[in-house]
Amino acid sequence: MGRPKKFDPDIVLDKAMALFHRKGFNATKTDEIVNHLGINKFSIYKEFGSNKALFDRALLRYYEKRFNKNFGTLSMPTASIEELRMFFTSLPEKLERNNHGCMLCNATVEFAEIDDKTTQKLTDNYLKEIPAAFKNALDNAKRDMLLVEYIDTDVVANLLAAIFLGLMVQVRGNVAILLIRASCDGAIQYLNTITKKSTP
Repeated sequence: MGRPKKFDPDIVLDKAMALFHRKGFNATKTDEIVNHLGINKFSIYKEFGSNKALFDRALLRYYEKRFNKNFGTLSMPTASIEELRMFFTSLPEKLERNNHGCMLCNATVEFAEIDDKTTQKLTDNYLKEIPAAFKNALDNAKRDMLLVEYIDTDVVANLLAAIFLGLMVQVRGNVAILLIRASCDGAIQYLNTITKKSTP
């Protein structure tokens, strides 16, 4: 019988997630991982296999903890135009508290030129689910005849996803929060232009 673990893998993963979110994979050295996680590298490799396997587990954990928190409301059957407005209204405040951007978006950029199927699968799925969440709310709004007739919800969903992803890159680059807020205001103004005006 092996000796019992002296650490909680879930706590270790949360610590790894925070570290890799802040620094990315390639800029994070083994000594930093060991010091931040508080366990020796042999325990890390026995539990996770390698630094890269630990990174991928942390990336998956980020997805599991953050996607529903960020996009769950837009994915609901009742989501509509108001939920889209609220998404961009609340975004600047959330980003002001987080200057590391989105870990999955960061990984997409970091591994863009690297053939790594594990990381790519995670990031590809994420990049598909973001416009899908926007499209769900747009489709519901169109079904309820809240949008102007000419709107193609696929096109608009991809546009909103591009705005969101662009904002994540800007946050990572320490762009001023005033510019982030202005971009979100622009997204809200666009949503207002595609929304039917209520008749008195």
